[in-house]
Amino acid sequence: MLLSNDCLIVPQLGAFVVRHMNSEWSEEEELFLPPYRQVHFNEKIRHNDNLLTSSLMQFYKISSEEALKWIDEYVKQINEELLVNGSFDLGSIGVLFKENDFSPISFSACKAGVTAPELYGLDTFQASYLPDVLLKTAETRIENTQRIAAIEKDNNHITIRLNRKVFNVVTTIAASIVLFFLFSTPVQNTSMTTDLSSNKEIFFPKNLIPRQATSQTNNESTIETARAAGTTTNVEEKASATNLIEEKTSTTENYVKKESSKLNEPEISHGKYCIVMSSAVSQKNAERYTEYLRKAGYNAEIFDNGKIRRVIIGGFQTEESCREQIKEMHKNQEYKDCWFMKLN
Repeated sequence: MLLSNDCLIVPQLGAFVVRHMNSEWSEEEELFLPPYRQVHFNEKIRHNDNLLTSSLMQFYKISSEEALKWIDEYVKQINEELLVNGSFDLGSIGVLFKENDFSPISFSACKAGVTAPELYGLDTFQASYLPDVLLKTAETRIENTQRIAAIEKDNNHITIRLNRKVFNVVTTIAASIVLFFLFSTPVQNTSMTTDLSSNKEIFFPKNLIPRQATSQTNNESTIETARAAGTTTNVEEKASATNLIEEKTSTTENYVKKESSKLNEPEISHGKYCIVMSSAVSQKNAERYTEYLRKAGYNAEIFDNGKIRRVIIGGFQTEESCREQIKEMHKNQEYKDCWFMKLN
């Protein structure tokens, strides 16, 4: 009945009032929360407005006296369970609480809200701010557009438009041809090794050649020069020493990268992914709902980042395991509005 009514009065118990909650933006987590319908309980409204009675009469085809009798028995059952256990579960609506015989009845609504046909399909989604680099790029494009527009209006200038990609390809080919004729190998009686090394230096820059290949080529050329001078032994010792220094340097760099990556890894106390059961709740309601979920067998806990408080089920290291758990929980009508969130 709460799907089509914003107020449902249970005689001698209280009224369940539905409020429409607006969508919210969590700046800390960069998360949009969709609008939803939240149930509240008012114990002071206990009169019979015949809405619940007429609904029972129409659905079960019974008289008004039988409908009132059913309502009285249901209210007695709720009060007895409140006195014995201190709480009464209303399913997907929420939970009623009562500390003693003289204390008023309190109500903790289901944080997922009440299902509303007009809000079906709305879910949370994450959206990040544009980085400063993109903003500066956009501003630069606007300035260039304005400057070009001003030049085109000026009759004293002639604008020539060229495709930037075509211009880059043409200039690269022209530069390669010039370098080929400037640094081409002279025609003389030289060995094949010298020709190959010279061609490598012309067409393959050193930063594109692997380190091992570069060091091997340098060592070969150094050894050949030393042989001509009669100092082969010393050159081989220098080449081996150079290789040892390069290996130590690469090992040190890899170690530093591993250590730096370890320092940059964030510490996650609840796992990398979690299931959000409720959001934007008070501390008291969060504690009650957490205790309720733990009794149901879930590893529930309160997640508070200083700006928004949530009740979550954490401990998931992979996104797949978290989403599989959500699919299983959606089979239960009570947890059908739980959703997925990645922890930073």
